[in-house]
Amino acid sequence: STGDWRLDYFVTQVAIHILNGEFTYNAAANAINDASGATATEKALAKDRINKLVNDANDGANYTSFTSDGWFDASASASFTVSDPSNFASISGGYATGYSTPALKTVYDMDMKEQITSLTVSAPGSTVQKKDNKTYSAFRLFVTSDQYKSYQLTGKTITAKATVTAPRYWGGAIYSPSSNSTYQNIVLWSYTTAAGNFTKTASFSKSIPKKTFSLNIKKQDAKTKAALKGATFSLWSYNGTSYNKKLGNFKDNGDGTYTYSGIDYTTTKDGWFLIKEDKAPAGYSNEYVLENSADRTNYTKYGGREIQLTADGFTFDDVTNGNVFKDPPLTPKANIEVMKLDANTAASLKDAEFKVYEWDKTTQDYKKDALQTLSFVPYLDKYRTLTPVVKTDANEGKFKVVETKLPDGYKCPWSKEITVTESGTQTLSFEAPNYHVRNLTINKKIQVNEITWAHGNPTFLFTVQGEDINGVSHTYHRSVEFTEDYVTKHSTNGYVTLGTTIANIPAGNYKIYEEGSILRYILTDATAQTNNITVTKKNLETINGFVKIDADVSADLTAEDGEITFENHKTHYDKLSHNSIVINTIK
Repeated sequence: STGDWRLDYFVTQVAIHILNGEFTYNAAANAINDASGATATEKALAKDRINKLVNDANDGANYTSFTSDGWFDASASASFTVSDPSNFASISGGYATGYSTPALKTVYDMDMKEQITSLTVSAPGSTVQKKDNKTYSAFRLFVTSDQYKSYQLTGKTITAKATVTAPRYWGGAIYSPSSNSTYQNIVLWSYTTAAGNFTKTASFSKSIPKKTFSLNIKKQDAKTKAALKGATFSLWSYNGTSYNKKLGNFKDNGDGTYTYSGIDYTTTKDGWFLIKEDKAPAGYSNEYVLENSADRTNYTKYGGREIQLTADGFTFDDVTNGNVFKDPPLTPKANIEVMKLDANTAASLKDAEFKVYEWDKTTQDYKKDALQTLSFVPYLDKYRTLTPVVKTDANEGKFKVVETKLPDGYKCPWSKEITVTESGTQTLSFEAPNYHVRNLTINKKIQVNEITWAHGNPTFLFTVQGEDINGVSHTYHRSVEFTEDYVTKHSTNGYVTLGTTIANIPAGNYKIYEEGSILRYILTDATAQTNNITVTKKNLETINGFVKIDADVSADLTAEDGEITFENHKTHYDKLSHNSIVINTIK
């Protein structure tokens, strides 16, 4: 090309005349040099292009594709390609690739797309859509939304194969105008189908990637619908007969929802999976509520709930809201175990007895007859219920454990009220400390030279009153009577002391009183002989040279025995008196 169509036309005509032998190149070149209407640049350009055209036409190597009679075999050098389109993407109504453009070329890189007589495209698994009505129209692959989702389950590669058909032989057809025309002869491309057509194929592949899925399930209380965390769920794959392979566990999201991510349709047969509840939340049954006969059949046969992964997602085998697993709460029950201990040493004790009493909602009190007696279990070193106590509407979950027999040497039986409300079976463990019975010694100290035997034997009364560690009140009365024989044998440094001991007092806190006004004597001192006795003294008045006091005496007999000494002095010597005391014993 010279860049100017008129000069192109001139160059072509001159080259043809030279090739036809009508004149030589030199003659043509000289004529061009003599032309007055052209510039030197135009003349040089024209001669260059004429020379190239003539030389190319005379080069036999340029005619290797032609037959001896002037046809060339287009199939020999033809190439057919289709451009690689973009991947499937969402469009209205489905998914499609980008358009692929066909290209058919032959010798001299000639574009033959307009000579294509047919173009067929096959792409199994998709629909081929052409861009327009041209024989060589660009085309794309299309799948519906449902089909695309179906392909995503396993992944899909679609291969498009395009086949093009065109006449095999091509040549130049000479067009001769009428004899009186000023037009020259021209050559038009022509073809013959005498030797048939040729075909070429080209192909490309486009993949729909496999998709993995996430499954969310819920765990609820079967009665209250409250969300439950703490369960363990697993997912299993199907081999056509059984669910024999565990794929993994669901993630507990902590809010009653559980998630399994990355579920692959191809890891099982026909998309069937099984969800198993391996462990229920604490206090709930491991067998979730079976919603219908299909659910029960699957649970009986496989131990879980069947689901199927389809193009539209997960379906539960005829179970409405199958992604919700409802666990019934277990009946509240409790095993009760009691360890019997010495309160001071923490040593284990035996030979006790414990009974459990059941609450009666109707009477609002515990039943008189024991529900059961705890049994001693040697290897546990504990007393234990033989069977769990069970909450019912009638007992409201209330029970009382009572120590009905204590080991020798102990008082203050242990008891405990309990309420069983937590779902499931729990174990309630208690320590039941027992306290030794205690002894309290009360001493009376008086001066020997103050005793007048004619007045009778000096006699003193005491009261001990308080509560044991269980809050039970106890009262004890004791007396001491000084006899002439006793005083003679036990006097020391002008004083004599006589004591009385209250034995087997239940551990607790007590007050010690000297009772009433003792004839002729007043209380002048109180002294604790053990550290667990507390004495608070208050002066009241002076009588005949002696200070009368009030003594507030407390004894903590929880951990040890106690001893207290009261001292009295004689302040009155009346002429006539007599002391006597009678002690009654309850039978």
